[in-house]
Amino acid sequence: DFVFTKAIEPNSTAPTSTGYRDVTVVKKGLGKVRFDGTFWVQRGVDIEAGAIEIGISDCWQARCPVKLSGGTFAAAAGTENEIGALTVGKDSEIVLGKGAKLAFSDSSAKTWSGTVTIRGFAEKSIRFGTSASGLTKDQVASLVTETGDKPRILNNGYLTVLNGMTVVFR
Repeated sequence: DFVFTKAIEPNSTAPTSTGYRDVTVVKKGLGKVRFDGTFWVQRGVDIEAGAIEIGISDCWQARCPVKLSGGTFAAAAGTENEIGALTVGKDSEIVLGKGAKLAFSDSSAKTWSGTVTIRGFAEKSIRFGTSASGLTKDQVASLVTETGDKPRILNNGYLTVLNGMTVVFR
């Protein structure tokens, strides 16, 4: 496991330099990389194995997308971050520490193949865009919580789980 405490930002010191804007960070292999500094990589991250964890609030730039290709995207307890769009390449996980919140951009135009298991799910902990169209029906169908519940998306983009219902006939 590795904790990265420095900022990863675009290099703005030279007028012709593109810095980290035009790279993709790829996580391969077991273990976890935790980012405790500003993370702004315009092309985003591809998590193939192991985990990338956001360790502090407001460190992930909303334009920075995430691709899950078999790994885990995690948020430490109590953190809140806006994330770019989510793409899913194969079965993967999102892990939320207690009180963590992730607000993904509208991801309905992104390709998803595979299941996303959400561990640590709580109401209003994950949002996709700001409307029910932030995910397609097929994308929503590929989400499952660690307890086996199937989330649905609300009109404000938040995921929710219906834990049963009582129907009364008179």
